[in-house]
Amino acid sequence: MRHGFEEPREVQDIRLVVDTIPTLAWSAGPDGSADFFNQRWLDYTGLSAKQALGSGWEVAIHPDDLSRILETFRQALNSVKPYEVEGRFRRFDGEFRWFLFRGSPLRERSGKVAKWYGTNTDLGERKRAEDALRKSEERWRSVFENSAIGVALTAHREPPPPKSASKPTYAGSRQSRAKRQERHANCSVHTASRGR
Repeated sequence: MRHGFEEPREVQDIRLVVDTIPTLAWSAGPDGSADFFNQRWLDYTGLSAKQALGSGWEVAIHPDDLSRILETFRQALNSVKPYEVEGRFRRFDGEFRWFLFRGSPLRERSGKVAKWYGTNTDLGERKRAEDALRKSEERWRSVFENSAIGVALTAHREPPPPKSASKPTYAGSRQSRAKRQERHANCSVHTASRGR
């Protein structure tokens, strides 16, 4: 029951789907004023629906990202085109995490916007992986730039065996041992003095 009246079964089913999907979902009127947040969105932010409605949701955006996110949303409202923007979003415990904010207009047959629908997707894992990769690249760059010797890794690919080779080789045979030695000889580390 919502707003003091019993909702039709179809509306209850849709609300259950929207509240159960594994994302933070919202909707807004044609002017961009928020009019709905799914339960996951409310649970994540710790805000009540009443607090978040209209522009109340803005308190959950990091202050350094708010003007950029609002400007992106304003541009989408004016152009009536879908948008996406990244920014930090506050969790109920006060921690800010990186999110992807997406919104898309629903148009009436006349072309006029009836509603905006959107999602907020947590990018925390992706941001941590990007940061770890960047730090690793910086460490390796520092090793190569500051080493007293130049280092280069090379690997030479062995051509595939001829199709006419029908005699199998065994791990203990001289031929397979020779092939292993040849493969190791074709993969080498080259060092050279850098004159320091």
